[in-house]
Amino acid sequence: MATFKKRRKKRIANLLHAKMHYLHENNISFANFRRLGYLMAFLGGAINAGGFFAVGYYTSHMSGAMAMAADSLYLKEWKVALTAFLMLLSFIFGAAHSSWTILWAKRQRFRSSFGLSMWLEAMYMLAFGLLATLLNKFGDEYLLWSPTLMTMCFIMGMHNTVMTILSNGVVRTTHMTGFATDIGIELSKILYYRRSDNPKLPDVQVNIPKIKLFSGVMASFVLGGFLGAWGVNLIGYQFVWPVAFVLFLIGFTSIGYDVKLRWRIWLYHRHRKQRRANAQKKYTSNQLSLNNAATTITTPLTHSEDKIIMNIGIVFGSNDGGAKSVAEYIAKNFEHQLVDAKELTADFLNAHSQLIFVASTHKCGELQADFKAKLDLLNQTDFSNKTMALVGVGGSVKHPDTFCSGLTEFFPAISAARIVGETELADCPYKYDESLAIRNGKFMGLIVDMKIDDTWKARADKWAEQVKLAFAE
Repeated sequence: MATFKKRRKKRIANLLHAKMHYLHENNISFANFRRLGYLMAFLGGAINAGGFFAVGYYTSHMSGAMAMAADSLYLKEWKVALTAFLMLLSFIFGAAHSSWTILWAKRQRFRSSFGLSMWLEAMYMLAFGLLATLLNKFGDEYLLWSPTLMTMCFIMGMHNTVMTILSNGVVRTTHMTGFATDIGIELSKILYYRRSDNPKLPDVQVNIPKIKLFSGVMASFVLGGFLGAWGVNLIGYQFVWPVAFVLFLIGFTSIGYDVKLRWRIWLYHRHRKQRRANAQKKYTSNQLSLNNAATTITTPLTHSEDKIIMNIGIVFGSNDGGAKSVAEYIAKNFEHQLVDAKELTADFLNAHSQLIFVASTHKCGELQADFKAKLDLLNQTDFSNKTMALVGVGGSVKHPDTFCSGLTEFFPAISAARIVGETELADCPYKYDESLAIRNGKFMGLIVDMKIDDTWKARADKWAEQVKLAFAE
């Protein structure tokens, strides 16, 4: 029973990890993450083999280069010593370039920091293929040989850095010496005599998963080296094309995620600008009509008419019932008409001048599916004379980087409306990395994470009172 629960917990953890749509630092215990380590080691072996056939040096590790530099200095072979030092510097600069790219992308709030580094490495691989082809065609001239060698060292530095940062230093994909040492240490523990019930003997624990991981990485490196050598001898330096393609493919998901996210932000700002312009034109037109009117008859509202105006239209979109529960609770504070987003109609929207949308966020920051299906209807509705409030329901623990970001999809359609109920960032009790639901330093509306917040109802009551006053203005 305990084994079943352990396996079930592991499957759930892997499932949650799979829902992260971009490469990020994580524990190497995830199966998919280990497979990425094997693949990167495989590519490292292939690149290393290709470099050897091009320049006659293995460029995956710098121990040999440093030893060569020391020997050459003693033998006064200054040219060879200089070459060794340049190899070391190229490797260091490649690692620094990759790390700087990752840090820069994170600073710009890109999720594709590691994918971007892989794409740059793929481009440098294509440059290496061109240099190696020219070197093979025009002979062993130092003018071509030296840049080709330094390019290979630079690429290997980049390649090793990506997986080193991703795995928090556990996996290195260009040199196997440390892995061989660690496997030897674990094997010694297997051979060591131990009895766990004897207090006088040390209890030596063997890390079997570590042996499997490092053995897999080493085997992948050897297999990659074999196929790299075979590919160079079979098709020449065109072998860099499939290697570069795999690197492009690995980084594509992360970069595609970023492109999709930035496209949505751009559309949001563009539609918002258009809506504001249209609303201004309509407002100007209405003002002219009022000024040209001969008389204006003003009749005080009766109590029943006031009830009609304060009859709030509340729309919810929910997959698992969370947003529905929040909507039903908030609705108790208003004279309201509650409707599911899948049943939303143009008549309902036109019948209410005050509206509250309660929506959950799913996948990579996307609006709930029923609301998403009604975006065309919202785009066709005139919101210029409406007052609206928004409520976002999301998971700050499960989706900290897209927390309640689905609310942004409303704004291209409702930007002409008067938005009320915005909340201060300081009033949000949740920890999250990023949210597109923040506008002008405030959340677009009430933000709720029901799964970890026992006080959300009190916050909802306070928010509803503020919205009541804003609707009455």
